[in-house]
Amino acid sequence: MRKSLFTVLAATATATLVGSVAGAQVADTIPGTGTGTDEFGRTDGRGIAPETYRTNGPIDESATCSYQLWRVLSYNPPASIQAGSGNIVGPQAVTLPTLLAGPDYFFDSRNCMDWTPAPEDPAHEIPGDSVSLVNLDIAPDTYHTAGPVDGNGQCTWTLFDSPDRDGVLPVINTGSSAGSQTVTIRGIFATDYAFESTNCQNWITDLPAATTISGDESTVLQNIVFGTYSTNGPLPGFNRCEWIVRPTDGSIRNQETFGPATIVIDEGTDLNAIFASMGCQDWHLDPMGTPGTTPGSPGSSGSLGSV
Repeated sequence: MRKSLFTVLAATATATLVGSVAGAQVADTIPGTGTGTDEFGRTDGRGIAPETYRTNGPIDESATCSYQLWRVLSYNPPASIQAGSGNIVGPQAVTLPTLLAGPDYFFDSRNCMDWTPAPEDPAHEIPGDSVSLVNLDIAPDTYHTAGPVDGNGQCTWTLFDSPDRDGVLPVINTGSSAGSQTVTIRGIFATDYAFESTNCQNWITDLPAATTISGDESTVLQNIVFGTYSTNGPLPGFNRCEWIVRPTDGSIRNQETFGPATIVIDEGTDLNAIFASMGCQDWHLDPMGTPGTTPGSPGSSGSLGSV
């Protein structure tokens, strides 16, 4: 779509030239909007360094954060063409072009929080109160938090999918707890797009993998040593021990036992599976056990079936 550059600038009044003229100051932050949500952001003529910038999203969350990148075709006669755009109810990033001997570009931003330079490399630690873009701000990995800040309230997090056609970020998963939590953020070939954390201690990746699984609650099988796990059977006061494994492929395996039981947790099929154990003593990694490719094996009593 081709428009007069003068028409574009007159309509927005606040477009910003990317890459300032020789000797001029270059901004390190791009204001995300003008004095109101109907105005575009500007940098008061200082220009923008050509690099990757990111924003946490819209100021007014009832509307999208939008940007437009315009390439100048000609000043006389005035003409320009749109070279890029974004329109998302959430965080986003944009890479502004290096000018060199090429044409000028103007960058417009509406209803966005300020745009700041993206980090050179994604981090392996997530601030406890933050909105992070996957593969830009943070690296895919399994992260752990010790819980809420100062042990008060709930630590809440949300993992978002890539934007849909309306610019909305669908929720992949969310959690809230007064205790420790673990979340796995997937890699570049997945659709994991952004991660939001509120009132949490920082999320880190260097906790040792667990060798014990709770016998009386649900657990997501992530940061564990995969292999053979054993339980001594039902908890005192329970006449049986039951467990269910629900892998991410949607299948279900379940068993109940009245005595000791053994299960093989296989990384190939059970990573990120939900393991629900009810009325059992804790499951402990058996160092003498042999990890296999079979996801589960029946205990000394009971039966293996499906729910």
